[in-house]
Amino acid sequence: MAWHQGGSLRPRIAQELEIMRVFWDTNLFVYLWEGSVRTRQVEALINWQHQHEAELVTSTLTIGELLVHPLRQNREDLADRYLASFSQLQVVAFDESAAYAFAQLRAQYGRLAPPDAIQLGCASVAAVDLFITNDRRLARYSVPRVSAIRALGDVEIGRI
Repeated sequence: MAWHQGGSLRPRIAQELEIMRVFWDTNLFVYLWEGSVRTRQVEALINWQHQHEAELVTSTLTIGELLVHPLRQNREDLADRYLASFSQLQVVAFDESAAYAFAQLRAQYGRLAPPDAIQLGCASVAAVDLFITNDRRLARYSVPRVSAIRALGDVEIGRI
């Protein structure tokens, strides 16, 4: 499975199954649901994923992080809407396998922040084709079973 700079991300798994698995870091959901200058980029990504039947993957950490805002505002209705949205996605639990991947990443990359290592560990367990974040620093890491890590601003929708 290889990413060719400027080329197309077509790993062997995606070619065989015709399904691309894309992991979204928490910040993409924040941009989509809470508004941001990046909202249109995320909407374009959603459209691309629907057109190409790409599977959207995230983690239980994402759910926890996203629920803070509505719960802090005593907005149970909003928290419930957020939770309902996740029923359409594959949500990877931070279980023993993800914890082991987390530990390997933290051991290898000592400066990798624990929340980032949790997200990348969950992405590794899920064997995703593309991990999208807003943190450009994460793109420098090599993670087993994650074909490519890209910052949202570096993702060219037409070239995935």
